[in-house]
Amino acid sequence: MQDISEISVIHAVPGRWRLKIAPLKNNPPLAQDLQTRLTTLDGVQEVLPNPLTGSLLITFRDKSSDWAAQANALANPLAALFPPAKPKAMAESLSASVMACRAGRPVSEGIAESFGRLNAMTTGLSRGVLDLRVLLPLGLFYLGVRSFLTSKKVPLPSWYDYFWFALSTFIMLNRRLVDQNK
Repeated sequence: MQDISEISVIHAVPGRWRLKIAPLKNNPPLAQDLQTRLTTLDGVQEVLPNPLTGSLLITFRDKSSDWAAQANALANPLAALFPPAKPKAMAESLSASVMACRAGRPVSEGIAESFGRLNAMTTGLSRGVLDLRVLLPLGLFYLGVRSFLTSKKVPLPSWYDYFWFALSTFIMLNRRLVDQNK
């Protein structure tokens, strides 16, 4: 008999979870069963089981961080694999596991996630025309021009300031090209 504690969330970002399921390890039939059951769920985009490692990657259509709703969606089919487990207990266990997993994440990941949500909202509001990669440099350019026009004394940057600004701008705007030449 298997225990509900044999399922844990080892990584969770909005729209993507990786579960560790002990009985899945070296069990291809269970992997196929999980993939079949979870792929048919509303809101689940893709399910990739790995019977070699005992992990299960789930990608959701909704990229929000509504952990409880996603846990509830997975609860019934996962509880069916662990007969003594009830769907409500499974949902609570998954939610607690997600929160424990998310608590130890680096601050930089949280900041990047926040900017990602802000960028998605900006892109949605502009109907896909603008995003933060365009708006942020435009905003800084506007502030620079405004400061230049309103200042009484205009200090000129040194030659090396221009050099480093040109180099960093080139690298940022051509990241793929720079990465290919490494």
